[in-house]
Amino acid sequence: MAFQGVIFDLDGTLLDTLEDIADSANKVLAARGFPAHPVDDYRFFVGDGVKKLVERILPPGQRSESLVDQCLAEMREEYGRNWNVKTRPYDGIPELLAAIGERGLKRAVLSNKPDELTRACVGELLAGWTFDAVMGHSDSIPHKPSPEGALWLAGRRRSRPAILRG
Repeated sequence: MAFQGVIFDLDGTLLDTLEDIADSANKVLAARGFPAHPVDDYRFFVGDGVKKLVERILPPGQRSESLVDQCLAEMREEYGRNWNVKTRPYDGIPELLAAIGERGLKRAVLSNKPDELTRACVGELLAGWTFDAVMGHSDSIPHKPSPEGALWLAGRRRSRPAILRG
């Protein structure tokens, strides 16, 4: 099977964003007098969008819709200011992206991170490579693991999607 391109996730795949996410979320918790979580715990909190992250980090019994919405707004503001303090590409990512380009394959990013932040991360931290598409979460496409975003990107590029599982 000849591949035409690769669609990457961003957080935890191309970029190590965990510490900046954890630091921002812990600041939101601390401002409300809630206990912080160790950075490693955030590996289990992330992956389904920022609202789900906020729901998961709040103490049980403190997850009312109102409080979640307030903390969500605070998290977006805090992370919007501090998303690039510690975030870096993982070791080997520059070489991987270069090798993909040398093979003439298309590169795209599809993230559950809000679209504006996804574009900022790619623009600042992966600026040395051209991506054929960069798409973060928007209201028009459901969060991953829904395949709709990847299928839309593949269709936009007139590529037949193939799913590889490790």
